[in-house]
Amino acid sequence: MNRDIRPQQGPLARWCRAALAVVLAYGQTTWAADAAGNYAIWGLGQTSCNQFVKANEAGDITAYKHFVAGYLSALNRVTPGVYRVTGEHSMPENIDSLLAYCHQNRMDSVDQALQGLVGKSMAATGTGTAAWGRVPPEK
Repeated sequence: MNRDIRPQQGPLARWCRAALAVVLAYGQTTWAADAAGNYAIWGLGQTSCNQFVKANEAGDITAYKHFVAGYLSALNRVTPGVYRVTGEHSMPENIDSLLAYCHQNRMDSVDQALQGLVGKSMAATGTGTAAWGRVPPEK
């Protein structure tokens, strides 16, 4: 008897697995894009930094926090040799960094702001050969 004992997954979980598989296929240093360098941006990543700043001023950035958490979690999962793509920065620190960037670059998209955050963290911590933010195992 061949019985599948894995828990049932909803459509969102299946979609996330498929998206991660696509990202994995492109490797660590290659961002997926068409021949012209364009790619689709879904959800709040396509909103402007100005919209993010205004939402923060209204005290309504919960949805942005969830989007950022998912974005960074996906990168953590698919970037080889990396535990946390933003190093030792906490989620509140990441949000504060995004807000600081967005205050200065209101016409940029939230996706561009996230790329800048990750790029800055990668430049400061290395190229992914170490597990950023992870405490090394004791020997």
